[in-house]
Amino acid sequence: MQERLQKLIAQAGIASRRASEELIVSGEVTVNGKIVTELGTKADPEKDHIKVHGRLINTKLQKREDAHVLLNKPKGYLSSVSDPERRPLVTDLVKGYGKLHPVGRLDFNTEGLIILTNDGSFTNTVTASKTIPKVYQVKTKGIPTEVAIRKLQRGLRLEDGFKTAPADIKQLTPTDKNG
Repeated sequence: MQERLQKLIAQAGIASRRASEELIVSGEVTVNGKIVTELGTKADPEKDHIKVHGRLINTKLQKREDAHVLLNKPKGYLSSVSDPERRPLVTDLVKGYGKLHPVGRLDFNTEGLIILTNDGSFTNTVTASKTIPKVYQVKTKGIPTEVAIRKLQRGLRLEDGFKTAPADIKQLTPTDKNG
């Protein structure tokens, strides 16, 4: 059912009805990709994409809009959407984007960039791709032996039976920051 935009914006908790009118007049509101500046314009929250400052406000349609977030995951967060041990999750760090899931994983005590999305097709493309390289910078205690490096370069079998992909290894020169 169609309702006035200022009422829908106010119901979404974005602004009061009066402030919502100012947002409309100033061109900060779009309906289905078109800027709306005329007061009294109506929209259907069940069907129309209503955005304020570029952000979708009608939560019933948020599933239809893909979100991709690049997060610098700190240590002490799990790359998962749930945890029976109730540890902090990467999804706890990005509220307000709808239901997101991590693309791939980083260990609990690892920091680095990770993508969060609600787009299953994107997740499958990235995780199944043999052409998108994953780059890790690893700090070791001591210098790895040539034998250990060759094993990593060929790929090795882990304790759980999983075989890793061959790794391209580049030794960095130690500095004050990485050494």
